[in-house]
Formats: sequence, structure tokens, C-alpha cells
Amino acid sequence: MHKDGETKLLDRLWQVLGDGQWHSTAELVERVGLGFSAELYRAVQELDWRVETRNTDRGKFEYRLEQVGLGKA
Repeated sequence: MHKDGETKLLDRLWQVLGDGQWHSTAELVERVGLGFSAELYRAVQELDWRVETRNTDRGKFEYRLEQVGLGKA
């Protein structure tokens, strides 16, 4: 079971990445929160999200949701 704060982060992450467009680290920090990277990792590992990452310029990254799996029971 996940804490309520984690669920809210996941919801915000979905709201941003759910459009399938590229989003920068700075945008995700602003719109989701500082914990976005840990929540993104959890979503990939536990919920089977497929997320593309690209390096845009000198260590600046962007993320895009490719698809969401069914997750693990």
C-alpha cells in the first residue's frame, strides 16, 4: 500500500505525462514536485509505465510517456 502523498504525486505525474508529449525535468519538478523522479521510477517498475527519456542539451532531460501497462498485482 502506498502513502496518500505518493498517490497524489502519481496522479500529478499522470496528468502531465498523459498527453504523450515531451516534458522537461524543470517542468516536472514545477508541476509534479521534487519527488517526481522517485515516483516515475516506481511507475515504471511497479505499474509498467513505458517512459522515453532523451538528453536535450548538456545534461538536461525530457520525458515522454509511451504507454501504461496493467501494473503488477
